[in-house]
Amino acid sequence: MVCRLETSKFFDKLRFSRFFSNGYIYTINRFTLKYNTFLERLVSNKFGSTAVSSNHIFNLSSLVLLDLDRFVLSGGLGFCIPPTSVDKIKVFSEIEVLLAQLKSHSPTSDDDLSNYKNLLIDLANRFCNSTIESASTWQKNNFLVAKALKSHPDIYISRPDKGSGVVILDRTDYLSKFATILDNTSKFIKLGDLSFDDTLKMEVKLQKYFLHLKKRNFISNEVYRKIRQVGSQRPRMYGLSKIHKVDAPLRPILSMVGSAQHELAKWLVEILQAVSKHYSSHCVLDSFEFSFRIRDLELNSSNNYLVSFDICSLFTNVPLDETIDICCDYLYRGPKSCPPFPEPVFVELMELATKAVSFSFDNLIYRQVDGISMGSPLGLILANIFVGFWEDRLFTKISPPSFYTRYVDDTFACFSSHDDSVIFLMS
Repeated sequence: MVCRLETSKFFDKLRFSRFFSNGYIYTINRFTLKYNTFLERLVSNKFGSTAVSSNHIFNLSSLVLLDLDRFVLSGGLGFCIPPTSVDKIKVFSEIEVLLAQLKSHSPTSDDDLSNYKNLLIDLANRFCNSTIESASTWQKNNFLVAKALKSHPDIYISRPDKGSGVVILDRTDYLSKFATILDNTSKFIKLGDLSFDDTLKMEVKLQKYFLHLKKRNFISNEVYRKIRQVGSQRPRMYGLSKIHKVDAPLRPILSMVGSAQHELAKWLVEILQAVSKHYSSHCVLDSFEFSFRIRDLELNSSNNYLVSFDICSLFTNVPLDETIDICCDYLYRGPKSCPPFPEPVFVELMELATKAVSFSFDNLIYRQVDGISMGSPLGLILANIFVGFWEDRLFTKISPPSFYTRYVDDTFACFSSHDDSVIFLMS
């Protein structure tokens, strides 16, 4: 039976109209969301990510940001302008590297290999001769704003310590916060201005010492070539704001890439893997492993007290000499085989990779004589060894909590009561 709309009752007409209206609005919203996402992806691929919204711009300075300033900063610190021309030399050199990597593979036939090479060369030529559109959406005044923000003498721009975004600090505030860190004479020593830079001297010293170790067969020729640095750069320290904490304190980061001790530190990390594994029985690698472990935790509200501990400034407060002694005890007096060089050599190598590192900050040269730096290849593994060693010592004196796990300096534990957690903390 066919029911004609003209003969339907008034409320039937109303229901039909509302149904078609809702369907129309739903369709419009769905297509709008779909194509807006598509357009954002196109803009991101061409002009860089624009994921940093104005809500992720943390202006902790006295500078008043205009709308244009926020628009420029909304691109994030990873924003880049596409090039206006193609570097043909770079393109063809990368093609040659790709062809060289094919030597480890056997072609099905010489004709297929020749066709493949011709195809790559043709693609490279067509790419080099293609026209690249300039960043027309970025007007000239946007470039001027970005340049002015970058060279502003009274502000310091960086990313936050955790997460994405842009943090703006007054330069005086940035320097004063860093001064509270570097003024700790038990951890840092100020050597002087840039004339005290000993990068070249340290490079020559390490080269001679590594050569001495190679001649005595303490290290192989392969290791010698690996840790021997040429053309070293001076390490630099900078700070990232902990915006999730009160007053946004700074986390000092040491950039050691390219320094005279960087490859040495990376090699020592390989040697210390056995020590780290021994003292990592309570550690998790990531949040996935933590969720896997916590599945077996049975909670009872009457006798379970969940606690999260955080070690204050762990990296800076790790006693370096004590941690090196812990490593020596396990490597040279433990169950595993020791390294192919004597213990004094290992201690000297560790000190060269830590205590002997000079770095610059605000045109001054410093040296960290105790603690370890975040950014150094040895930072994470030494911190984990130190904490893991004392965890094992602690659990031999007192009964461990019903559940305990740690990721670097963040600890999660389950106790029977609040008093038990306090006893554990004071132990």
